[in-house]
Amino acid sequence: IRDRFGFPQPVEMVHGISAELRDATLDPKYVHIFVGSSIAPGFFAWVIPTNDHGTTARIGLCIGKQHTRPLQHYFTALLQQPLLQGTTVLKRFGGTIPLGPLKKTTAAHLMLVGDAAAQVKPTSGGGIYPGLLCATHCSAIAEDAFQKQRFDEEFLQRYHAAWTKEIGRELSLGMRFRSIFTHLTDSQFNKYLEKLNTQKILDIINTYGDIDYPSRLAFPLLKTAPSLLSLAPALLKRIHK
Repeated sequence: IRDRFGFPQPVEMVHGISAELRDATLDPKYVHIFVGSSIAPGFFAWVIPTNDHGTTARIGLCIGKQHTRPLQHYFTALLQQPLLQGTTVLKRFGGTIPLGPLKKTTAAHLMLVGDAAAQVKPTSGGGIYPGLLCATHCSAIAEDAFQKQRFDEEFLQRYHAAWTKEIGRELSLGMRFRSIFTHLTDSQFNKYLEKLNTQKILDIINTYGDIDYPSRLAFPLLKTAPSLLSLAPALLKRIHK
């Protein structure tokens, strides 16, 4: 759609693969996340139990432009993790995720929403919440356009203004957080994860963490954990750029 109608491209495309498994022996209360250049360079991998017994699961990973091997190599590495030994793959899925919201999402007779508009959370790749949120604005403007018989770009531009006002800043901040994430080495990951793995920090994450607005966690986290301030200059520079 973007190419056909001459819209700008997202900042980045990440490539992913996922699968449904059976014969797992997982604790159904926990989700497992993996980061690092050997398993999911530029993004992360996940293992999510999907029943109360931990015998079925959805697994997957995405890779950014930092990868040095084919996507299948990283998926095979994920399947070789000890907690997935003995599992059986039932279905596999794959695709690309656009990151970095478009600067232009309207034209005459046309409005883009969802993945077409790259309305995706850069920190997680999730698109359901921002897509539905923006779809609400899209449908409202579409209804108004039919009532007034105004389908020109100037009129439909109100949709772009509405969704960017509500969620544009959050998506932009997400891209800046992602920029920091993709520049961390594996040793830096380990260093910061060790600092985050305390009860005090976990309490802050549980209190302020919001899967749809992750930026709300940044400053309470830095305030509570001064040792993370070594990361703050780069973080603040990107947030206020």
